Amino acid sequence: MPIMEFRCTACGHRFEELLATADSDGVSCPSCAGRKLDRLYSVFGVRVSERTSSAPRDLDCGSCCGGGRCSRD
Repeated sequence: MPIMEFRCTACGHRFEELLATADSDGVSCPSCAGRKLDRLYSVFGVRVSERTSSAPRDLDCGSCCGGGRCSRD
């Protein structure tokens, strides 16, 4: 089942719903019970294995670690 992300146009609350189908007609805001919702595009991350990556390990991270080598490596 896909997890869909929504934003209520009435109160601005952002939330996720686990839906059996892509149809969002039955979804309402858990904060204000509003039914007018914007469907948001979710962001996801992908980590490439060291064995399959041809990119150098010391690339400049730039955003999550304040620049320099990424501390998540």
